[in-house]
Amino acid sequence: MSSPINNNNKKKKNTPRFLDYRRSPLPLDVALSFSNLCFNNVTVRELIKAKRVYVNDVIETDCHRLVCRYNDCISVDDDDTTSNKCIAKEIAMPKYYICYKPRGVICSTKYNVGIDRSDSILISDWLANIKNCSGEKIFNIDMAASTTSILSTQSIKTVGRLDEESEGLLLLTNDGSFTRLLTDPDFGLKKTYRVVVRGSCYSKIMLNAPTTTNSNEYLADKIAQMIHLGNQPPPPRPTAKDTKQQQQHFPYESIKVLDAGKIPTQHSSDDSYYAVIDIILREGKRHAVRRIINNATGSIRVRYLSRIAVEGLEGIYDVIRPNSIIDAYELGFLPVDGARHCMDLPQGRMLDHPSDCENGGQDRKIYPIVLHPGNVKELKKEDVDRIFSLRKESIAH
Repeated sequence: MSSPINNNNKKKKNTPRFLDYRRSPLPLDVALSFSNLCFNNVTVRELIKAKRVYVNDVIETDCHRLVCRYNDCISVDDDDTTSNKCIAKEIAMPKYYICYKPRGVICSTKYNVGIDRSDSILISDWLANIKNCSGEKIFNIDMAASTTSILSTQSIKTVGRLDEESEGLLLLTNDGSFTRLLTDPDFGLKKTYRVVVRGSCYSKIMLNAPTTTNSNEYLADKIAQMIHLGNQPPPPRPTAKDTKQQQQHFPYESIKVLDAGKIPTQHSSDDSYYAVIDIILREGKRHAVRRIINNATGSIRVRYLSRIAVEGLEGIYDVIRPNSIIDAYELGFLPVDGARHCMDLPQGRMLDHPSDCENGGQDRKIYPIVLHPGNVKELKKEDVDRIFSLRKESIAH
């Protein structure tokens, strides 16, 4: 079901700067951040503003000056008291990665006291401990450092975020242009989220169900209607309070209920039900998927949320996901017999806490998955090219 929100009359923003830093000239501050130069406690922008950066032996104070990684010579004064220059002998190519973020990992550089779980882990700490098949750490970086810092290794940041209780595919890069194009709502990639929800008043919903209709299909249609109706924007009103309320509704590309019904262990007196839903978004504002579900006219709440696909990478970087209520139950995406998490299920289950991933998923051979917690892959050149081409097509239209 498509979003009820019409974006045709939406005021268009300026197109974000569209540069493929692998091929195009790149801004001076970005080129320095990709260089082999290393200065402690001084940012790139501070160096440029202090007139310590030279392009072809001429002082340059414009951070946005475009330079060519092959034809321009970039150098920096060694310090404030000498005239020695350190020449940038190499402008490295930007890096692009994809990983599976488990629940309990925070996509932030610091904890939010009183909000984040006490046993949660910062994504910088989580990535710093990930090892490849040879037992070597994949990243030797400072995630908390600014992307404009001169580092011996480039600072990698997340492209967008997944909240602490969500899991799934997460892109990582040190390419700011790439990040802007993927997260800008007008040109952002489509992201598919698989959600398992729990609702109430099953008997009331099914009261008018035709006897000739499959009960699960009827329930699925009703859930789609509840989400659709709950996310229609309220009529515009002049008051600030109503304007704020209108902002709580989020546009989505489509919503599809894959399956709905009860799980095998439910007691006959339990009037709740479960559903597996796919939601496709372009703009991922804070907790957008959860708010779309919470806005539904019925009492529906998210029990499990995972980003399972990113436009341009579908079928290339896959993860295990529940396709039905039975799948969600058997694979441990739903609590069993009242337990919050089930750890006795097959190893294909995406475990909930980062400490459950210490073995790097070496035992996960039951299911043919590509990504799992503790697994990071560098995007292939053709994958990055495909994403850039998708952005060009979107801007052209």
